[in-house]
Amino acid sequence: REDRLGYVTLARRVVEHAAVRSGSPDPEIMVLENNLAVTYSNLGRHNQAIQILEPLLDRSIAVRSANHTETDTVVSNLGRAYSSLGRHDEAIR
Repeated sequence: REDRLGYVTLARRVVEHAAVRSGSPDPEIMVLENNLAVTYSNLGRHNQAIQILEPLLDRSIAVRSANHTETDTVVSNLGRAYSSLGRHDEAIR
C-alpha cells in the first residue's frame, strides 16, 4: 500500500506540473485529475479525492458544460467520495 501511495504522489506531481504548463483548463489534464482522484478514493483517501474533485467539477462545468459526460463522471466520483465518508447529504446534491 505504501508503494502505491508513492506512485500516487508522483502522479499528482505530474498532473500538477502539466496543469501549470498548460496555463488554462485542459480537458485532457482534467481527465488525469479525475483519474488521480479515483485512485485516491480507491486507496481510502477520500478527503484527498474530494480536494481534487470539488474544484475539478467547477472547471469541468465551465470548460465542457454541466451536461457533458465527463462532467457527469466527476459528479459521480465526487458523490462516491462523499458517500464513503458518510456525507450522504452532499453526495446526493
